[in-house]
Amino acid sequence: MKHFSLFILFFISQNLFSQTLLEIRPQPLSFDTVVTNTTDSVFFWVVNKSAEEVHVTDINNFRKEFFIRDTNFVVPANDSIARKIYFSTKHNISFRDVVLFEIDNQFIGDVGFTVSAIGKYSDALYSFTQNLRNEELKTALYNFSKNHTTLGYNTARDRMFETIDDYNNDDTIECVYTGRKIKAATRTEAQNQNFNTEHTWPQSFFNSNDPMQSDLNHLFPTDETANSSRSNYPFGVVLSNITWQVGGSKLGRNSFGETVFEPREVHKGNVARALLYFVVRYDSNHGNFLSSTQEFWLRRWNVLDSADSREKARNNRIASFQNKRNPFIDHPEFVDRIAKFHGASPTIFASDIFVSNSDIGFGNASVGDTIERSFIIGNNGNAALTISPLLSSNNFKLKQPNFTAIPPDSFATVIIQFIPTLSNQVYVDTLLISSNDNDEPNVPIYLSGNTLPVSVRNDEMQRKKYSLSQNYPNPFNPVTVISYQLGEKSDVTLKVYDVTGKEVATLIRNGFMDEGKHEIIFDASDVPSGVYYYRLMAGEYTETKKFVVAR
Repeated sequence: MKHFSLFILFFISQNLFSQTLLEIRPQPLSFDTVVTNTTDSVFFWVVNKSAEEVHVTDINNFRKEFFIRDTNFVVPANDSIARKIYFSTKHNISFRDVVLFEIDNQFIGDVGFTVSAIGKYSDALYSFTQNLRNEELKTALYNFSKNHTTLGYNTARDRMFETIDDYNNDDTIECVYTGRKIKAATRTEAQNQNFNTEHTWPQSFFNSNDPMQSDLNHLFPTDETANSSRSNYPFGVVLSNITWQVGGSKLGRNSFGETVFEPREVHKGNVARALLYFVVRYDSNHGNFLSSTQEFWLRRWNVLDSADSREKARNNRIASFQNKRNPFIDHPEFVDRIAKFHGASPTIFASDIFVSNSDIGFGNASVGDTIERSFIIGNNGNAALTISPLLSSNNFKLKQPNFTAIPPDSFATVIIQFIPTLSNQVYVDTLLISSNDNDEPNVPIYLSGNTLPVSVRNDEMQRKKYSLSQNYPNPFNPVTVISYQLGEKSDVTLKVYDVTGKEVATLIRNGFMDEGKHEIIFDASDVPSGVYYYRLMAGEYTETKKFVVAR
């Protein structure tokens, strides 16, 4: 028996396989501009042009902003069915996504479509941030928040104790770290009760210079002892060696053995938004106070302790005096669009390949047959995906020779033909897709097909009487069980091949087996890790399946 290796030249049809029996209309799909924090939807139609019903078993996409609620349904023969796709986002940026359909009929081919939408803020104040990320967004927010009205340190503290942190307008002031409350109408009255002013970004890291010293966006009223305990330590999560703790805040060691200060839960998000504001407003990591470890926790706290009504009211009051706002309180999601605060945050452009199916089986064929299969190559990155051209063999060909790059958030359909030239053969190989995706430069696609003896085809009755089951377990190390069903007493051969078509093991050779179910154990102790194929030949029946040896 001969086995064939192959190189593939594939035809890429952008976004639509013109011969497919299942189509998505319209393509591409797009939303109108959608206001952030609302949900919109549009219809699409799944059109079945075949003479049999098609079962869509699942629908998958990559961006969480797009979602489909009904992902399992049947499309009647020569009919269509309408479905909705939804879009919702908190960001004022443009989105594009690829949607892929899983179908229980391999003859249909893989199907997908692209969808796009634009999120927009309802408030015009931050319209200047539309579609901005990383350094571009940091620069825009710096220009927005710079040149605030500087009150001077004494005046700023007066405004804080007298107005800004008197939330109930009853002269009650609360320590942000301990929760201790006092009655004080002025700064002097507060200081006489052992309160003072916390600089969230420690003064020693910017030499107590204005306008940083008096910027109310990072100043808070605190108990003197709590302020002294915090000192100029970085923020973090305390796990051991606690030397001070009151009201939920504590001083101690983190997982690296460093001394850190952990604020109580209700103030963690406030700390995060104050510090991230500070590093953007002053366009500098003053004194290198903000480390990568500290930034990690600030990002988490920004999510876990969202801006509440009190923090938003404080932002409004500060803006009434300083004439500038903390944008991270108005839009905490800006944090997600900046990759790094403690240093430069350039946008990194890269492609990101994905494939809809990495194991393509052509089943049984006779000499002279032409069997087509299709799969999707997509790009989930923000730079074009380029793929190296490959060559074809005599038995696996492309319907048309062509090649193209795939833009970001787009896909292409690859159409491969199996045209066997010899009977009673097994054809297996690996198509290696090489691209400019640095994280996954080579993606293997496993191909397999069989040919029957010249006079025989596996008709429906044979399939009911004969079958080859998927091995169990799979992947395995080192032993697996292979089961098969015989419709009558048959001359059986069962062999294992690697992805190049080389025979690596013969489990049964010309052994006569009775009708019924049979099992055989395969021990792969002497076989390297990798993908393999096992082929059953029973009389005039033949079938091939894949398994994986995983060490």
